[in-house]
Amino acid sequence: NVLVCSFGGVGSKCLLKGMMPGASNERLNAAHTHRRNPPTGGEPGGRTLVYVFGNPLNAVVSFFARRESITELHGFDGKSGKGKNHWVMQHCRNLATEPGPMTQEWDLPRFLDHGEDLFRLEEHFDNWSNPPPGTRVLLVRYESMWDHLPEIFRFAEIPESLIRRFPERRRRGSDWRDLPDGLRARLEGLYGRLHERLVAQPDVRIIGDGVSTAFERPGRTS
Repeated sequence: NVLVCSFGGVGSKCLLKGMMPGASNERLNAAHTHRRNPPTGGEPGGRTLVYVFGNPLNAVVSFFARRESITELHGFDGKSGKGKNHWVMQHCRNLATEPGPMTQEWDLPRFLDHGEDLFRLEEHFDNWSNPPPGTRVLLVRYESMWDHLPEIFRFAEIPESLIRRFPERRRRGSDWRDLPDGLRARLEGLYGRLHERLVAQPDVRIIGDGVSTAFERPGRTS
């Protein structure tokens, strides 16, 4: 009985599939969101709230890569295929933000030329890491969630015996470090500050309603 949220491109679907092995696509879709704000007073129905965050540089590269191809990791149906030109515009709607001048023809270089975070990723993270009174959220770093599955499952009240069925860690298909030097520099210029903020966060943290409990893997490095 969980609701998993993220700003996209940071493995929230992977986490949810691991928490609900064998669930139908309908159930998985109902338990996943990119909503901009956590619910006031907790999620109706008593669902536990989990927010997944991760490297925004990789996330944005992933957004635009989906214009070219979609892999089995990008959805709940396990299908891969050609990309969708309109995907980035659709994701703006998922995040409840206006795309501004962006059109579906924009690729990553054109987006970086514009020089504005039209996805409002930092605001999205800030909203979920400062939940309203009566709401508790488990914040989970995508890159190290495999090191904290017991804490995650306990918070969500999921039997820890299901951890053995959790998907194995994979190398990301979209890595900002593979970009040409010029694109890397422009991407860092737009999202570097947010990336530094997220690197400084604990791996896993329960936040809200007067509680702040952090769990971190010993010796973690950025």
